Amino acid sequence: MDTDTEKLQRRREDCRRDTLAFLALRSPNAFRNAAIKELINRDMSAAYSATEIMAAVIFLEQMGHVQRIPDPFGTNDHFRASSQGQLAYERSQV
Repeated sequence: MDTDTEKLQRRREDCRRDTLAFLALRSPNAFRNAAIKELINRDMSAAYSATEIMAAVIFLEQMGHVQRIPDPFGTNDHFRASSQGQLAYERSQV
C-alpha cells in the first residue's frame, strides 16, 4: 500500500510530466505560471495548484528542460520548453 509520501511524490512527478508535455507541445510559445496552471487543468483534466505548477517549472528549469523568459515590463516571468526539454519530451525521458 502506498504511503502518503509516495502518493505525494507520484503527484509531483505527474505534475512535472504534464507541465513539460504542455510546454513542449506548444513550443516555442512561452506562458506565465497562472496560464500554465489554467490550461493544464482544463486541457488535461488535472487539478494542480499554482504552487505545484511553479515547483514543477523550477524543477524542470534546473534540469535544463524549461527556459525562463523575464518580462521586461513586469515581474511575471514566462516559461517555455527548451530544446533539451523538447527532446526529452519527444523521447519520453521525463
